[in-house]
Amino acid sequence: DSDNQISEPLLRIVIVETLRGYGFDLSLIGTKAIAILISAVIRCESYTSLTSKELFCIAADALNLTYSQLERDIRYALKKSQYRPEGKRSSNIVRVLIQEVRERVYSNPALYEKTDKKLIKE
Repeated sequence: DSDNQISEPLLRIVIVETLRGYGFDLSLIGTKAIAILISAVIRCESYTSLTSKELFCIAADALNLTYSQLERDIRYALKKSQYRPEGKRSSNIVRVLIQEVRERVYSNPALYEKTDKKLIKE
């Protein structure tokens, strides 16, 4: 079983803290889409091998949007945030955010203690 043992509420807290830290507006659909993508990839490691389009379609389906609507909403959320990596496409920026949240989750032992006392194996 490669699925992580972290609880969904704790994962959500780490995601929200990370996005807030970069000035993302949590009320924007694009920010909600980014949060959905981060959560989906961290909960199901096999998603890391998906193409950007396949990955974005997960959030588009969850939010009942077309792929192009979702892409626009994510670009807008990124533009309105204070997150400014140079010269990166929105899909690459989302993957960087996923990696940052993953590292925060895996480096925080308190998150494991609150979930069955099982360590997350990467």
